[in-house]
Amino acid sequence: QDLLLVFTLEVQPVGRLPSVLARTSVPIWPKAAVAPRDLEKGARRLEKGGRVQKKRKLESFSSINKIPRMDSNEDAGVNETSRTALETFAEEVIQRAQKERIPIKILIECVQKLHDNKSIQ
Repeated sequence: QDLLLVFTLEVQPVGRLPSVLARTSVPIWPKAAVAPRDLEKGARRLEKGGRVQKKRKLESFSSINKIPRMDSNEDAGVNETSRTALETFAEEVIQRAQKERIPIKILIECVQKLHDNKSIQ
């Protein structure tokens, strides 16, 4: 079973109670013998299956909500920070489309059609 080694830095002024200045922890797993592959292993007991899929879906949804909104004019008020965020968002959309095997041409047509429908309303 994994253990957590906790390091705590405390200070105790004379005549006063101690207070915690910093705390950090490191996961450890005691073993009788350590093989080189155990030391090279990046992480132990990674999440699997549906839990990973749910986590990825939540991460992709939360990243979409972090994108700054632009004015109705295409480039009005877009500064470098929001342009960088927009490029990051576009990269995420492209990666997801590739994962779902959606051709980029169809994706662009769909986005354009949805944009045109919104601007009419």
